Amino acid sequence: DRLETSAASLHLDLPWSRAELSEALDRTVKANGVADAALRLTVARGEGPPVPDSTHCGPPAYFITLRPLPAA
Repeated sequence: DRLETSAASLHLDLPWSRAELSEALDRTVKANGVADAALRLTVARGEGPPVPDSTHCGPPAYFITLRPLPAA
């Protein structure tokens, strides 16, 4: 919800469904072989001039970072 709300406030159309993003997060966890991790999903507006209007930019992109949690 927060990602979609933030994107909408920036007039940024997200081309991915919630299911697609969830699957990407799951694949990241599995690829790194960790059971407990902190994930961060970051969305960039796409390539374009340094102006606040995202309509002049290419398609948005996302990247995921993962940090294993310390053992308890």
